Amino acid sequence: MHSHRFIDQKAHQTLVVFHGMGSSKEDMIDLALHLAPHHNLLLLDGSDLSSGLRRYFKRNANGLDLEDLKHQAKVIADDLELLRIEYNLHDQPFDALGYSNGANMILGMVIENTFAFRNALILRPAYLDLQIKPGSTTHLRLHLATHDQYLNPSDRQRLLDKLKPLNPVSQLYPGAHPLSEDDLKDAQTFFK
Repeated sequence: MHSHRFIDQKAHQTLVVFHGMGSSKEDMIDLALHLAPHHNLLLLDGSDLSSGLRRYFKRNANGLDLEDLKHQAKVIADDLELLRIEYNLHDQPFDALGYSNGANMILGMVIENTFAFRNALILRPAYLDLQIKPGSTTHLRLHLATHDQYLNPSDRQRLLDKLKPLNPVSQLYPGAHPLSEDDLKDAQTFFK
């Protein structure tokens, strides 16, 4: 099972939080509390340390290891079901928040339809060359950046085109991969 931390806010909904590459679950607490103050928090650590930087799935010579991403999407979905039981969250909707590598992990789970998040806020994803499996009902919001070094303009358009069947809401912000004040301001209303 993935290393995790549960913060019980005595809420009736839970936010599953995925960090960026090289980060940890602890680094996302303040952001998660700021964006979703009325949620319990379930923060997950990525389990891959092969490059020396913590992440949710491996990289390979071509970039993102999509086979490992698909495998981890199933593993994390199974972990979430076990954690739902462990923390007695049976009837609660699960929302998701992810940045960078964590955003890619959530997006992979939604595309692969391994877990039914109610809402997912995807901050600075990359293009994932995966085929969408039918059945996902997750409400997606994507925050993209004009000069993101991990998502060039053509891949950004390919990502939006690929996700069209899922009807995501997307916003393009000026800047690079780090989050901006406008990102945070606009994200505040998503989980309310």
